[in-house]
Amino acid sequence: MQEKSITEYLSQFSHEIRVLTVRISWFPGQVHPKADELEDRYRVKARFDQAIDEETQTIIGEHEFNWLEWLVKPGLFKDPFGFKMEVGKLYRVAVRTKEKVNPTDANIYYLESMLDRNVKDDRLDPYLTFMSQYEDKETELVVLNKKKVMGWGHFWQFCRFGLTGLGWINPASDAFEQKTIHLTCLDKENGDKLRYPFMELTPYRFRVKNSREKDNAYLITKILGPVTDSRFDAFIEEYRKPVVLDTPYGTFTLNRDYDWFEGEVSGFSGPASVLLNTEEEDTDVSVSLERLAGIMKDPAGYEKLVKQYISDEMYDSLEDWFGEPITRAEFMDRLTSPCVSFDQDGSLSFMYDSGELFCYHSIIVTIEPDDSFSSADLAG
Repeated sequence: MQEKSITEYLSQFSHEIRVLTVRISWFPGQVHPKADELEDRYRVKARFDQAIDEETQTIIGEHEFNWLEWLVKPGLFKDPFGFKMEVGKLYRVAVRTKEKVNPTDANIYYLESMLDRNVKDDRLDPYLTFMSQYEDKETELVVLNKKKVMGWGHFWQFCRFGLTGLGWINPASDAFEQKTIHLTCLDKENGDKLRYPFMELTPYRFRVKNSREKDNAYLITKILGPVTDSRFDAFIEEYRKPVVLDTPYGTFTLNRDYDWFEGEVSGFSGPASVLLNTEEEDTDVSVSLERLAGIMKDPAGYEKLVKQYISDEMYDSLEDWFGEPITRAEFMDRLTSPCVSFDQDGSLSFMYDSGELFCYHSIIVTIEPDDSFSSADLAG
């Protein structure tokens, strides 16, 4: 920590005491007490995803990063955490707020005291909060599943994953209709496996609830299983046909799993992978092809501008990642064989593998439709 004293550290926080009921979303598994952080104290942190301001009775902290901090004095028989908390439980705490330097900074609160550990409040129940996004009424749908589940995440005691439907049997007309449908499912935890092996281009019957906030979005309440329905056959047959774009710079093939045309072009610092991003129901990439045509008039010259921008933005931080001395020219020379990704609005990005330079993180440069550079970041 940068602070020289406890007084200086605490001066970052307001004098006003606020009472919050917080829902803990992360708590450290262990701490290593040291007395060298701040005089004879060490700092412990926990994170919450939502809270209720007890004075205003409003919910705060949604979709933000929120941290609790407090100081603990080491001792042989003392709790090293100071305030032990469990993920998912609610606690009423007295806190002081740290003033933000930037609006996008995390919310940081100094924990003065623990007021109550046995708090119950449905407003901060994660399951009830999630379910409130959907209507109470259930309906039954038959939906053509696009592909296998590519990944899922843990949502408290549930496994959460999503499916995309390419079409459905319209309940109003009882006929097939091509339509993009987004489905969310909360399933019981099953280790690292899904209980249902969803097959691609297969109709499934579900019981669902409509989203209150989004069109064509549903929560699956029950999976009734795959079905056989000939009304999907003509669409599936057409969907399986390859879609290919022949251009002066190469051939691009539609990858429906990722909603992009993919191909390879030459003229850059090595063969470049090119992705032309599409929308789920819109495969028009004419704007992207026009942008590509402009760049391909002098691909080496355009890439030189990209590399110069990377150097300007990232060279000064390279020393923190890479232990050996390297010149700007050597830095740029190591960036080869980019992946160039085009969006339908005319923006694009260059991505390079940094190798050992930035511990194998990728470098991504974002470029606006007017060719202005907006950012150079590390990813992966």
